[in-house]
Amino acid sequence: MSSIKKFTALFLTVLLLVSFIPQAAFAASCWAKEGSSWIYVTNGKRATGWKKISGKWYFFNPGGIMISGSAVSEDNRDYYFVGSDGAMKTKAGWYKTSWGSWVYARSGGKLVAEGWKKIGGKWYYFDGSYLLTDCYIGDYYVDGNGVMVTNFWTSGKSQAHVEVSDGVFEWRDFIVWSYYGSSGKKCTGWKKIGGSWYCFNPHGQLFEQQVISADGLFTPTGNTYYYSSAGLSNPDSEDARAQKMYFVDEGGKMQTKAGLVRSYADYKVFYPNSKGEIYYVQEGGEIFTGGWKQLNGNWYYFDPAECGKAARSHYEGQSYYIEGEGAYHFDENGICLDKDK
Repeated sequence: MSSIKKFTALFLTVLLLVSFIPQAAFAASCWAKEGSSWIYVTNGKRATGWKKISGKWYFFNPGGIMISGSAVSEDNRDYYFVGSDGAMKTKAGWYKTSWGSWVYARSGGKLVAEGWKKIGGKWYYFDGSYLLTDCYIGDYYVDGNGVMVTNFWTSGKSQAHVEVSDGVFEWRDFIVWSYYGSSGKKCTGWKKIGGSWYCFNPHGQLFEQQVISADGLFTPTGNTYYYSSAGLSNPDSEDARAQKMYFVDEGGKMQTKAGLVRSYADYKVFYPNSKGEIYYVQEGGEIFTGGWKQLNGNWYYFDPAECGKAARSHYEGQSYYIEGEGAYHFDENGICLDKDK
């Protein structure tokens, strides 16, 4: 009887000790917490890479730590998204990462890859698998939601190093406007917007208060060269003079009503003390380049060799030589002082 009691006591002691041993030591596979992270152990080894657990896919880094709220890939080609619980999302749709970026999964879970993607009728751009927002992408722009903008004005600040007095320079800010058309691409050259014509340089920046050629690439006031679709040449070349010229106002809109205008090279910020060059816009918008013109009882000379720029007093003091006619005097507003009325 005493031996039976001793055996019973020993059995109960062993059973009590076993109850304190972690169940994980006996389980083939189990989850375990490591600090603030999760690992998955199978036969004493940590899972790495993709692992299917209870019908769901999870991803573990090389150290066996479960990844959550991120795009992951085992081959650096096909990416998938794992949610905050670590499980892979297999339904098509948008998902937000733990740090606030967005990804888009197709049906089955595979994420869209690098480049432009059309989703729900709108264009988005992905860097890797992550959506880009509120930024320029080449000649295109995406808004705060990542949608490519169309038929949309944008502005940006730029700076110019301006000589404000002899040898004294300072940085000045100015605003540059661009327009993204129906295709989403930044406009260059002439573009009709809201019933009015505007012109943009080859970089997509709006011309303002300037005389522009019909091909949209020539500003005769202040530029050293004439840029045309045919190439680069001198501004007083026959190719340049043969161009029809138009004037765009301070808001960039082409003027179509007849009248005298003042054109500034590039931006006023570069020439803060300039009074601009004088031109005459004919009804319909074309700049007059044919020589003498009487306006409001006064005579002006719009030089064909200068793409229609008016003769003024700052040329050779108070005189301006007109080929075949001799010298004439003009005031600073372009009015001839010695031509018979």
